[in-house]
Amino acid sequence: METLVFLLTTTFYPPYHVGGDAVSVRLQAELLASLGHEVHVVFSPAAFRMKGGRLKELAEEEHGVYLHPIWKKTLDPLWAYLTGRTPNASSLEQLARELSPDVVHHHNISLLGLDVLRLRAERTLYTAHDPWLLCPKSDLLRGGRVCATPKRCWACTLAHARPPQLWRLTSALERALQHIHCVVAPSRFYAELLGHLSVPVVHIPNFSPKLTYHPSPSPHILYSGVLEPHKGILQLAEQMCSTSTPYTLVVVGRGSLSRRLSHLANRHEQVEYFGWVDSSTLEQLRARASFVVLPSRWYENCPMAVIEAYASGVPVLVSRMGGLPEMVAHGKSGFVMGERLGEVFDAVESSDISQLKRGALEMHEERYSPQAFLRQYMQVLM
Repeated sequence: METLVFLLTTTFYPPYHVGGDAVSVRLQAELLASLGHEVHVVFSPAAFRMKGGRLKELAEEEHGVYLHPIWKKTLDPLWAYLTGRTPNASSLEQLARELSPDVVHHHNISLLGLDVLRLRAERTLYTAHDPWLLCPKSDLLRGGRVCATPKRCWACTLAHARPPQLWRLTSALERALQHIHCVVAPSRFYAELLGHLSVPVVHIPNFSPKLTYHPSPSPHILYSGVLEPHKGILQLAEQMCSTSTPYTLVVVGRGSLSRRLSHLANRHEQVEYFGWVDSSTLEQLRARASFVVLPSRWYENCPMAVIEAYASGVPVLVSRMGGLPEMVAHGKSGFVMGERLGEVFDAVESSDISQLKRGALEMHEERYSPQAFLRQYMQVLM
C-alpha cells in the first residue's frame, strides 16, 4: 500500500479537548499512523485554555503522530471566532509547504478560522462533526429547542450572550468551501442536513477499536457526557426516579446540571452520580453496564458514546433525535426511545440481554470498527 502524508486540522485534540469529536480525530490519526502513513495534526491548546482548561507540555510525537500545537495568545481563537480569519495563517501555510501533504483533512475548525481551509493538497476534506457550517453556536438550538430554520442567527447569538460572527453575513464560508473536495458527514442525518452545499457530501461514520467486554452486566444504565439541558439527562433522571424498574441510572460527566443531578442522586436510589471520572474508570463502568443511554434533545450526529458502547458489547437506548435512530437496530443492538420511559423498559425487561450484547458487537464490527472506517475512507481518497 502506498504511504501518504496526512495533515489534520482541529481546534481540539486530546488531552486538550471538551468533546467526542477530538477523540475521533485522535483515533483517525493513530489508525493512519499505525498503517505506515505520515500523519501530522495541527490543533489549538489556546482554544482549550480560552475555555478554562489547564495546559501542560506535550511531546512532539505521540503514537506515531506528529503534533503541531498552536501555542499562541489566548485571544487568537476569539479573533478567529469573530472574524473567521486565522491569526497565524502564514505559519500554517509554511508548514503545509514543508510537509507537502497528499491529504489535508479538516475537522472542527470553529476556533481556527476559515483560512485553514485554503491549505492545499491532492485531496482536501472537511468532517462536519456538528452543525457549525449552518449555526454560529454549532448546535442548531434556539431557546433550548431545535432550530428547524436557522434564519435569525444574529438575534439568537445575542440572546445566548455570544458575540455575533460578522463574517457569516458575507460569502466568506462559501468561498472557503471551494477549496474542499468533499464534506464528510458521520451520519446520514447530517449528510441530508448539509445536502444543499455546493460541495459533495459523503457519509462515513466515526469508529472505535474494540474496548473492554464483560459478559455479565450489572443492572445499571450508563450515561456519560456533558451534563447540559440539550442532552436530556435531567429529564431522564427525573423519570427514572418515578418509574418502577430494576435498573439504576449511573451518571458520569460534568456541566451546568452537575449540582442538580448530584442532589437528585442523594435523594433517590435509582440515580447514582459519579461526576467526572478518568478514562479507565469510565471504560470499566461501561463494560459492566446493561445499557448505555443517550436521551438527547438536540441533533446528535454520530456520537462516540454509542460507538464505544458497541465496541464494549453494550446495547444502547437512544432518543429519536438527529442521527441516533440510524445507529440502532431496534430490538437487536438496543432500543429507540419514545417520550414514555415505561414503554422502553417494558421492551428492555422482556428482551434477552445476551442477544442484545451480541447485536451490539455485530453493529460495531459491521459499521463502526476501524476496518469499516478504512474501507470507506480510503475509497474517498482514491
